[in-house]
Order: sequence, then structure tokens, then C-alpha cells
Amino acid sequence: MQGHKGFSLVELMVVISIIVILISFILPVVNGAGQTVQTVQCAVKLKQIHQAMTIWALDHKKKYPASRQGSADSWVGWGWDDQSKSKVTDYALWNYMNNDFDAYICPTFLDIYQEVYGADRQPSFTYSMNEYIGNGWLGKAPLNYMETIPNPDSLHMLGDENFWKIPSLSNYIINNGAMGVGRYNDPNHHIDCLGAFHNTPGGDISNGYSNICFVDGHVSLHHVSESKELVTPKHFKN
Repeated sequence: MQGHKGFSLVELMVVISIIVILISFILPVVNGAGQTVQTVQCAVKLKQIHQAMTIWALDHKKKYPASRQGSADSWVGWGWDDQSKSKVTDYALWNYMNNDFDAYICPTFLDIYQEVYGADRQPSFTYSMNEYIGNGWLGKAPLNYMETIPNPDSLHMLGDENFWKIPSLSNYIINNGAMGVGRYNDPNHHIDCLGAFHNTPGGDISNGYSNICFVDGHVSLHHVSESKELVTPKHFKN
């Protein structure tokens, strides 16, 4: 009977090489799937906050909570200190949020944040509300009431705000909970910009996409370069 012939070293190396190549193809797909799950989770959280805002407004003569902080009617408190739950629990929406602290935090952003600052660190919120709604911005009268907001299907209400400064787009980092972009027709005037960490091309987290919840309640992904277009009401662009 002829003896069993095992793998030669060359054959073993070929098999290992094939496995490595297959893993190199599979890993980006797996990572991408994880990113997609987190992006969807983020969108669901924005929908939850939007629903709370809508119910709050219906309970307050159809007036939205304040975007800029400073009163009990603000949607969140000023600044997102680590672990400071009072930044959300002491403000307008909390009683409409089913005591869900995590609903204020984007999972994609949280991963990035904890990678930088440590797994024991967690901001109190990571989303931002359009300053044109509830407070007004750059001298424009606020769009306080539900029925006074034109183009609700194309105006940003809530979304990710950015974690860092981006040249030509932002000069403030996340996050005070209020989203105010620069003067629309002035390319040199930039204040805040949308988040840029979803589905990032080539892993560049300063050039990715933000989940945007519009006034009408739908959520979609938009590139950071669309900040001024999405946040500025159309009749305020001139």
C-alpha cells in the first residue's frame, strides 16, 4: 500500500497565500456591513428625536423647542461634556424620549470618539439642531412654528455635527447642539459643518457623509460639502 503523501512546504504556502487573499477581499465587505448597520442605527435615532420634537411642538402650540441652548425649552443643554446626562435629561425633549439616553448618540461617531479618547469616555449627545429653526441665525428671524417652515422636505432639522475642523468648510468642532452654517453666498464664511464620518471614502473621516433628518421627518445621507445647501432655508440664501 502506498503511503499517504502530505502537503509540501510550497503547496502549504500557496494555500496560505490564497487564504490571505480571500480574507483581504472579505474584510472590507464585513467592515462595510458593520458601517451600514451603524449608519442605519444612527438614522433610526434621528427619527426618534424628530418624533419627540414633533410631539413636543404639538404640545406647545406647534412651536419647536429652541435649537440654541439657554432655557428649559432648549432641545439639549449647552455643550456635550463626557457622561453628563443632565445635558439631555434636564431639557425639553427628555420626557418624550422614553428615557433613552443612547438615542442622542451616533454609534459611528462614538466608535471614533472612543478610539481617540478611550473606551470609558462618552459624550452626552452627538447630534445638532438647525439654528434657523427655533432661534434664528445670522440676523434671520427664526422659523419657530411647524406651519411656517417652507420646503420641509429639503431643510435640515437634525443631524450629525462635525468632530473636527475641515479647511474651507468649518472652523468649529462638534458640538454645542446647534448647527449654524456661514453666510450662504460668502465662500470664505464658514462656521459649522455637518458630520463627515459615515461611509467615508477611503477611510477619510473628514470627507464622508452625515445622516440628515429633514423637517418632514425623512432621513438620508449627505456629503459634508452640502452643509450650507441643506441647513440654509431657501428664502435665506440671497
